[in-house]
Parts: sequence; C-alpha cells; structure tokens
Amino acid sequence: MKTLNTVVLILVCIILCIGSIFFLTGQNANSPWDLSDKGQIGDTIGGITAPIINIFGFALIYISFVSQNRANQIQSQQNSVVFLHSLFAEVKADYDKMLFVSDGVRAGLEFRGRRAVSIFILIFEKRYKKPAFTKNSFVYEYLHVIGAISALLDQIDQSDLGIIEKIGLLKTIHFFYNSRIHEQNQELIRLAADKPEIKSFYEMVKGFGDKMEQNFQNNFREQSDTSGWERITKVISQTFSKDQVKA
Repeated sequence: MKTLNTVVLILVCIILCIGSIFFLTGQNANSPWDLSDKGQIGDTIGGITAPIINIFGFALIYISFVSQNRANQIQSQQNSVVFLHSLFAEVKADYDKMLFVSDGVRAGLEFRGRRAVSIFILIFEKRYKKPAFTKNSFVYEYLHVIGAISALLDQIDQSDLGIIEKIGLLKTIHFFYNSRIHEQNQELIRLAADKPEIKSFYEMVKGFGDKMEQNFQNNFREQSDTSGWERITKVISQTFSKDQVKA
C-alpha cells in the first residue's frame, strides 16, 4: 500500500511539472498567467517548478528514512529473538548436564539433569547440616541454572521484542519450568525452610520460585486456564513422584 502511494505521488508530481510548462507558456492571450513574453522563460519556469521539485525530493528522503528506520527496528528485533533463544538453549543444556555423584550405598553413581535433582532431594536432610553443603558442586550447578533463567527473564523484559515474540518465548520458558523444574524447586523450598544453616540457599530457591510465579501472573494472568493448569500440575506431580520412588 505504501509503495502504491509513493508511485501515485511521483506520477502526480511529474504531471504537475510537465503540465505547468504547457500552461505557463501556452497561448493565453488575455490571461494573467501568460508568461510567453517574459524574457528568460527558462528562469521563470525553473523558479516556479524548483520549489515543487524540492518538496518532492524532501518527501522521498523522508519516506526513505522512515522505511530504513523501520527495517533497522525489524532487524534488531530478529537479532534479539535469535540471541535470547540461543541463551535459553544454553540454559536447557546446562540443566541436562547437571551432575550429582552419590555416596554411601550408591557411591560413585552419576545422575544428571532432573534425575540428579531427585536424588539430591532424597539425601537433602542428611547433608544440609554438613559444612560442605553449600560448597557442593551440584548445589552450585543448580543455583547457576535457576540464576540463568532469572537473568533471562530480565533480559526479555528489557529487550525490544515485539509482543508476539516476547509472549512466545516466555511461554516456552514457563513450559520448561513447569514441566521440569517447578515441582522439584518447590520441594527444595519446603526442605530448606526454617533451616538457618542454609538460609542463603533457601532465599535463592524461594526467590526464584516467586519470580517465576510473578512473571507468569504479569504476562499470562488473562490467558491462564485454571482447570488446564491444574491438569498440567497433576501430571508433573505424578512424574515427580515416580522419580522419587525409582530413586
């Protein structure tokens, strides 16, 4: 539509310029517009048409500027989408690579990802009082993952993404959180509550859970389906329970 308007504008300007020459130099004997006897007719016509041409040139420059600015905005948004999706892919990869090495009866066995969190929860009560708890490499890895997700939410909020791209990316993150992290994080919050020895750990996992909930409420409050949400939560809870039993 914009291209058609530009073409029409160009044609109108050309017709006006050409038509003005014939109109101003034609045989208009008794007309005040007859300029055929005004000497330097070229200078006269140039003086009349130059402002029209200048205005026309300014309009083209403005249209070109607006189009280029819009193209730059679209390119910037596309770059942001690619960058943020790549960050999210890295977070998921880090989650799947989280390593927990058991001791005791199952000494030396290695567990990764969601399974590693399940085993960590099982031995939580036995380990949290040990001085080395907060220095455990798995604790660092888990806190790194939830911290990275939290930082990613901040970057999305501060980005120049369009509303469709933003909501689409946030839906993907929240689905990942609710299907793989939410239940286990809530269990860690419950286990760490009222334990002064690991207060900082509790504050970090609790803060992460609260932030995810607040972000969901801010972006999907009107779209949330309570019954559907309950069904999803139920399925996730059953999966979480099975992981605990198998462990």
